[in-house]
Amino acid sequence: MKVVFHDRFRKEYAADPATARGRMESMVEALEKKHDFVAPEPATEEDLARVHGRAHIRQIRQSARTPDSVITLIRS
Repeated sequence: MKVVFHDRFRKEYAADPATARGRMESMVEALEKKHDFVAPEPATEEDLARVHGRAHIRQIRQSARTPDSVITLIRS
């Protein structure tokens, strides 16, 4: 099994305790012992539409335009 992971996943991005600093370390440590880690590739809008509705994609696209967004839109 390959685990798709980027160091940005460690970033705190909300006030929710589930996003607290240090939440990833034990999981990453355990998975690294048994699985290969690979870097994520940018998803196309078609990829996103396979698992999310168009309204949700529009909402995320809009929130990505705010200065404090953790979302990066990549234009091709």
